[in-house]
Amino acid sequence: MSDEDPIPPPGDAVSDVRHPTPSAQALQPRALPPRRVDPRAGRPWGLWATVGWMFALLVVWHGLRAVLAFITGGVLAHMAAASTAESSESLFSHNFGLITSLWGLALAPPMLAVIALLSAVRRDLSIRDYLAIVPPSPKQAAGWMLGMVAVTGAGQLALNVSGFEPAVNYGRLIYETAPLVWLLLGVCVAAPVLEEMWMRGFLYGGLAASSVGPLGAILLTTVLFTLMHTHYEWPFLLTVLALGLYLGIVRWRTGSTVLAILCHATANLYYVASAAVEVHLFA
Repeated sequence: MSDEDPIPPPGDAVSDVRHPTPSAQALQPRALPPRRVDPRAGRPWGLWATVGWMFALLVVWHGLRAVLAFITGGVLAHMAAASTAESSESLFSHNFGLITSLWGLALAPPMLAVIALLSAVRRDLSIRDYLAIVPPSPKQAAGWMLGMVAVTGAGQLALNVSGFEPAVNYGRLIYETAPLVWLLLGVCVAAPVLEEMWMRGFLYGGLAASSVGPLGAILLTTVLFTLMHTHYEWPFLLTVLALGLYLGIVRWRTGSTVLAILCHATANLYYVASAAVEVHLFA
C-alpha cells in the first residue's frame, strides 16, 4: 500500500471480512463433484500390453518385408527378362546394397507411423514423452558417440584377433553394391531411426515403467535387437549384443532416444567407413 492509499476504518474492515463481496466469493474454492481418474493416465502401456504390441510390431515388420520381397522379386524378374546378360539372382547380388538401403527407407515410414499411433493412444502422455524424443547437449552427444566408436572398434578388433572370417562380408558387400548417398540414407539414417524408436523408444518406455524396471528393459530390448540381426554369423552377433547393451545404457542414463539414434548411426557409419578402407586401401 502506498502513502496515498486511504486506510479503511476498522468497522469497514470487519464488515468486509464478515460479508465478502460477490467478487471475493467468486475467488473462494468450491467443492467439485468427485470424478473417476484412470490410474494409467500419463503412463506407458503396461508390461503385458507392451509385450503384446511388441509381437504385433514384429508381425507388421515381417509383413512389410514380405511385400517388399514380392515387389523386388517382380522388378528383378522383369529386368532379367529384358536382359540376356544377367539373371534375377545375379541382379540381386550385384545390387544388394542398393536394395538393402531402399528397403530401409521403405520400412521406416509405415513402422514409425504405427509406433507413433500406439504411443499416442495413451492419454495425457505425448508421443515426445513416451518415446523420449529429447535432444541431447552437444557435449553429451559427443561423449556417448565416442563411447560407441570405442565399443564398435573393440568388437571388430576382437573378431580380427580371433581370426573370424565371415562367409559373407555384409559390410563390404553393401558398400560395393550401393551408391554412397543411398547407403548413408538407408543404413545410417533410416535404420537407426526405426530400430531405436522401436527398441529404445516404445519398448524400453513400456518395459522400464513396469515391474521389470530399467535393467529388465535393457536386457529384453537387447535380446530382441540381437535376434533381429540373426542373418549375421554368431561371432558377429556377440558384437551386436554388445552394441545393444550400450544403446540400452545410453537410453537409461540419458533418457534420450535421440541420443541412442545418434549412437546407432555412429556404429553403422563406422562399419561403412571400415568397408571403404578395406575396399580402397586393402583390396
